[in-house]
This record gives sequence, C-alpha cells and structure tokens, in this order.
Amino acid sequence: MTICGLVTLLPLLAAVWLLGHGEMLSGTQIALGLGFAALVSILGCLVVSRTFTEISRLAARARAILGEAGGQRARLDPAPVPALGRVAELSSLGHALEELTERLQASTTRFGDVLGKLDALTEIVNREGRPSPPEDLDGVLDNTMRTVHATIGSIMLPVGDRRTLRIAAARGLPADVVVRTEVPVGDGIAGTVFASGEAVFVDDIATDPRFEKENDPKYQSGSFICLPIRAAGQVIGVLNLSRKDSGNGLRPGAFSPSDFQFLNTLMTYIGYRVQNAELKSQTTRSTIALEQTLDDLKNVQAQLVRGETLRAIGQLASGMAHHLNNLFMVISGRTQLLTAKLADPDLLRHLGLIEQSVRDAAEVTRRVQRFSRVEPVAEPVHVDLDALIAEVVELTRPRWHDEAQVRGITIEVEVQCGMMDTVAGEPSALREVIMNLLLNAMDALPSGGTVTIRTWQTASSVHCSVSDTGVGMSEEVRRRALEPFFTTKGPRSTGLGLSVNYGIVKRHGGELTVDSALGKGSTVTFLLPTGGRVAHHASTSDPEPTPLRLLLIDDEAHVRDTIGELLDRDGHTVISAESGEEGLDILERGVEIDAVLTDLGMPRMRGWRVAEVVKHRWPELPVGLLTGWLEAAAASEQVSQVDFVLFKPIEVSELRRRLARIQPRR
Repeated sequence: MTICGLVTLLPLLAAVWLLGHGEMLSGTQIALGLGFAALVSILGCLVVSRTFTEISRLAARARAILGEAGGQRARLDPAPVPALGRVAELSSLGHALEELTERLQASTTRFGDVLGKLDALTEIVNREGRPSPPEDLDGVLDNTMRTVHATIGSIMLPVGDRRTLRIAAARGLPADVVVRTEVPVGDGIAGTVFASGEAVFVDDIATDPRFEKENDPKYQSGSFICLPIRAAGQVIGVLNLSRKDSGNGLRPGAFSPSDFQFLNTLMTYIGYRVQNAELKSQTTRSTIALEQTLDDLKNVQAQLVRGETLRAIGQLASGMAHHLNNLFMVISGRTQLLTAKLADPDLLRHLGLIEQSVRDAAEVTRRVQRFSRVEPVAEPVHVDLDALIAEVVELTRPRWHDEAQVRGITIEVEVQCGMMDTVAGEPSALREVIMNLLLNAMDALPSGGTVTIRTWQTASSVHCSVSDTGVGMSEEVRRRALEPFFTTKGPRSTGLGLSVNYGIVKRHGGELTVDSALGKGSTVTFLLPTGGRVAHHASTSDPEPTPLRLLLIDDEAHVRDTIGELLDRDGHTVISAESGEEGLDILERGVEIDAVLTDLGMPRMRGWRVAEVVKHRWPELPVGLLTGWLEAAAASEQVSQVDFVLFKPIEVSELRRRLARIQPRR
C-alpha cells in the first residue's frame, strides 16, 4: 500500500507544487489539485490491493495443488526487486508456476510412455487375431523390448519332456550364445522362474551373485527382469529383458513399476502368442505327415486296385486260355500225327508252320495267364541277379550295339551292380523280366541314348532298376503300362511285356513300379525278397521208354482222341474215359493199368478228386495231370497228389520223357 501511495500521490503533489511555485495556479486550484491527487491515490491503492490479493490467493492455491500432488520442493530465495526489495507474493507465484511446469513435463513424459505401451499392447492384441508363423515371436519380442526400452531380450521355451529350456527368439545376443544356450528347469534364473512361476527383478546385474560374468557373457551390466509366460493357467516359457549400461558411467535405470505392470499385462497375450506359434508349428508338421501318409495311402490304393484288376483279368484270361489250350492241343496233336505219316517236303513245311503257329499261340495264352499271380514259382533255385544281368546284356548286345550302329545311332548300356545275396526263383523267368525291360528301354531310344541297369540290396530284399534317357511316358500311359494288351508300339507288339514282368515279379513275392515323364526317360524298378526256400533235386537219367497201359480221362472228345492217337503211335495201349467216374469204374473192375492221365477241368469230378481217390485206393499207381489251367500247381497240397503236371498243348517230347520213368506193373 505504501508503494502504491507513493507511486500515485507523489507525482501529483510534485506537479501541484511546481505549478503553485511558479504562480501558475490559484489557491482554489491548488486545493482542487490536492483533492484530486488524494482521490487518485486512494483509488490506486484499492486497485493495487485487490490485484495483489488475487496474486496471493493464486500462489496459495498453487502451493496447495503441489502439496496434494506429492508435496512442494524446497523454496528458492526470490531475487530482490530494485528499490523495492523482495516481493514475496510474486516470488511465491513464480516458484509455484515453475514447479507446475516441471510436474506437467514429467506427467507428459509418463503419459507418452503409457501411450506407447498401450500402442504396443494394441498391436500385439491385433496380431493375436491373425494366423502367426513361429518366427512371429521375433516381432513380439522386438515390440516388447522397444516399449520398455530394453537392450537385450529373449524368449525361452521348453523342449522335449519339458526338462530343458532353449531360446526360441532373441535380440542383442550373439548367435553362438543363442544356439548353445540350454537351461535345465529349476536351475538358474530362467529355470527357477519357469518352475516356480514367480518373476525375478535385478536392479544391478554387477552386484547380483546369480550372474557370473566370466561364464555368462550375455549380461554384463545393467538391470534385468525375468517373467513367466502363461497360457491357460500353465507356464509355457519365460521372457528375459535387460537394460544394459551405456558404458559411460550412466545407468539407464531399473525397470519401473509401470514397466512391470505393462509386462504383467502383456504376458497373457505373449503366452497365447507363443502357444499359437507352437500350435501352428505342430499343425504344419502334422499336415506334412498327413500329406505324406495320404500319398502313401494313394500309392497303396493304386497298387491294390492294380493288383485286383490284374488278378480279375488274369482269372478271366485263365478261363479263356483253358479252352484255347484244348483247341491248340487238338491242332498240335493232329499236326504231329500228320507229320509222322506224310513224306511230302512241301506238306511237311506247311505242317511245320502250323505247328510253330500253334506253339506261338499257346505261348501267348500262357503269357496272358502269367501276368496274374495264379502261377507260383514251380521249382525255385538260388539265382544270382547280377549274373543274369550280365548274361542278358551279352545276349542283347547285337541289338543295342550292332543293330544300333547300322541305324546310325549309339546306345550305351551301363551296369552298376552292388554286392547282393541270391534270391529264390526261376532263372528263366527272371531272365525274361530283365530282357523285357532292357528291350523296352532300347525301344524308347529312337535317337540313341543310355540304358542304366542298377542293383542294390536292403535288409530284406534285392532291388533292380532299368533306366533310360529316352522319350518317356505320359501320365496316362504310365498308369496303364502294366495292363495286358496295352501297347504304344502298334501291331508289332502284343502289349504283354510289362504285364508279364509284373506277374513274374509278383509270383516271386516282389513288387514292380514304373516311374516316367515325357521327355525325361523312364525307370522300371522291381524288388525280390531274399531268403526264400529252394528246391533240391537229385540228377537222374531217364530210363528207356517201355510200352504202357494208360488210362486217359478227358471230357473233351477231340482232345481225348488226339492224345490217345499220339500215345498209341508211341506203342502205348490207351483206355479212354470221358469222366472221372467212368475212369474210376474201369479201375474198380480190375483192368490192368500202369498209369492214369487225367484232365483237370471236368464236370462233376475234377482231376484233383480223381487223383485223390486213385492215390487212396491204389497208392502205387502213377497219376499225371494234363491241364490247360495254369493254376493247377497253385495249391501245393494238391500237387503232392500227382506224380507230374503237363500243360496243354502238350509237347510230345515232354510227355515221352515223363512216361519213360514209369515201369509196367505186371
């Protein structure tokens, strides 16, 4: 108030005095001037008083706010005002405003930090709704470290039986440390946190005895926090974070309560993220395994369908071949009878052509029957597959070497044989397989190329593959390659090569597969089991043929008459019967018989039953089976009931050889 009075009154009084001293004002004017000065001084004092009262009230309110926000800091000595000294109200208001500004800045910083954490949390939550690959854990770790200003971080997950933790994602760690780090559950900070589910805080790594800097180069200094990662109430991993010292003596500070609160909230989402990543990885592995299983099932299904198809076709072809073989028997037998009676060379030449044609036709029917698995390996012996391959390569050399050179092309045959055990089988049949495959490979090389024959052995089987660098097959041709009568070579081929190979390999208990693509050549692979049983025979010479009394049983009159005439020409006495019952009746009447020759496929009583009754009633009487059914030798128990089996059309020389071993009973 004093200051205000002096400031407002003194100038007016000085002006009045100067004017009065200079006789410029009258007494009345001086009196009015003094009154006016007093009024202005009073009004000025009132205004200044009201202003400073408001300033004091604002300062008091600011000090009260600071006290509510956490107390006020130590007051500073206000600077003196020239000629006035210290003005307490202005100093108090200035200090209050200064502290409010500092508090506002700190609050703004904390708000920005919280906002950043909320943004990070929102991003993680948004990611949770999208499919995530396992490597997305790196992104989650990056986001978390950036939010809490961590310099080193890692996510560790259990492996195997949950007894060991390994690093699944890491930042700020050397690569070799990430690879070799393994922490047993219950050991170290990470293992203890995983086992107990309780977080661990370390303000200063340098003073914590659990960190051995000599043996643990990951964390040298700074603060550290390790938190459990949970999902569905179970600890599924741990999160390690560290704020490393800058190296200039300034520490970045320990993790704050707000950091812990944020990380504690984030752990749930990280847990589900980690669990989703693991489920994604397991799903991927399961999908791959299921796809592989599905492919295997498709291959097995294709093999089963192919096997059943070939078996059904083989059964149909076998029935057809039975009737054809009977017809061929008549043609062949009659031709042989005519050949013995004629002397005209021209007629003999024609009969020879007929005989050869019948044999070729009979061989075609046999090949049709062989591609199914109705004909087992008759008398298996030890077979060296490598030796058969060498033999076939030499036998076909004129075709792939000499003939190819005449055509102006070059065909190379490479043999890559491994050390293999022998297999139990028929050498002639397996030789036919290798030769068919080699010839097919040559046919696929119209411009020349290379054929590679390779063998190898596994634990229970031997393998052979024949590959060529030829034109290859389309997928449709490859699928149908094993079908009988299917061919891409035109009329010059019967289409039985691969189907016969398939049948031979199946009869040996093996498998045959075809792999090919257009323009990339073809590879046919077959495998045969090792360790099969082989037959052992004593070598004996055939005795001189002796005329016999033979009982011939066959329901086909033409076949019966033809075979009878052939036997009669060789000096045998033939007694014919058109059924099994009639033949047994002849034996019951006591007719002297040295051997019985019976057909297999007859109405009412099949040949097996005839042989069974004969062997039961007359055990010493030889029985031979004459059949057009190749499955006659399929049932080993029934084969033992007969002394020999001949397939129609019968080769007269083979029949003579069989009968020459039989001695007359009388």
